[in-house]
Amino acid sequence: GHMLDKSGRVLGLTKYLCERLRQDSVLDEEAAKTIARLAYCDLVSEVVREFPELQGTMGGVYARAEGLGERVALGLDEFYFPAQAKGPLPSHAEACLVSLAGKVDTLAALFSGGFKPTGSEDPFALRRVGAGIVRILLEKQIKLPIKDLLTTAMKIISGGPGPLSEQQASMIKELEAFLWQMAESLFLEMGYKADEVRSVNEEGALDDLARTFQRLGAVHRLRPHPDFASLAQAFKRASNILKQAGPGASGEVDQGLLAEPEELGLFQALCRTESAVLQRVSERLFEEGLRSLVALKPELDLFFEKVLVMAEDEKVRANRLGLLARLVRVFKSVADISQVQ
Repeated sequence: GHMLDKSGRVLGLTKYLCERLRQDSVLDEEAAKTIARLAYCDLVSEVVREFPELQGTMGGVYARAEGLGERVALGLDEFYFPAQAKGPLPSHAEACLVSLAGKVDTLAALFSGGFKPTGSEDPFALRRVGAGIVRILLEKQIKLPIKDLLTTAMKIISGGPGPLSEQQASMIKELEAFLWQMAESLFLEMGYKADEVRSVNEEGALDDLARTFQRLGAVHRLRPHPDFASLAQAFKRASNILKQAGPGASGEVDQGLLAEPEELGLFQALCRTESAVLQRVSERLFEEGLRSLVALKPELDLFFEKVLVMAEDEKVRANRLGLLARLVRVFKSVADISQVQ
């Protein structure tokens, strides 16, 4: 379609973002909608035709000349920010939302048209667009279900409110994976290790990137702890046992079936630690929560040394698997440290 089509899609996404975020943010929604409507208007000006690098900048100039207010003018001026990988982001919330809407529409539309980056080929600079989306979400601490945002973008592109096709649903998964790759690249550039990044890559990691980043920082800072490596190995062992056992380990534990002192010791230590860890996680004190879990290492070591998890007695085996499932669930509330090498 033409630029008016794109402008309409960006306006639709902007309205969606305002509706989703108005409970958590103070927004000038009319200013955001005005920015979205006018974001591409300067592309038809003679100045931008002669000097394409002034797109956005001239939008701000024209808005000021028309007396539309500094908030709208600045939003138009910064619509394409960040222009470079480490360039500045839009200054205010409304500008960020419209810039985010424009980038998401570009990404969804070009992916739908088959124009995906391949290897070193990226003629439409979609990696830069994706990195811009990730930076806005992370640095502006925007908490937003990414799948819902991409689904809305895809529905607006297809022009109908009906259910997504199988192809569109698959495309959304591709877009989520692509955006996580951009987040991963950003974290690696910051100095975090690839296995640390994997440890916080869970479903919904993009929905609150600021929270994901805090969890990543906790793993990175606690990694040098002398007990961390062996704890990660023990946790990996627990995770592998549960995978091999298959579905059914619920985490429900019958204390009366804990016959061995080592499994009872792990259960009691976990009960003491669990509520404190979950409380710290709810307060986003992820490092403190992880430190509490490191303190479980002696009981966990004894458990694996003395207790046969896959016991012949079906009830005993299920109970021990439930204990490990409960342990793994508490650990994963911070990070999946089995990913850390």
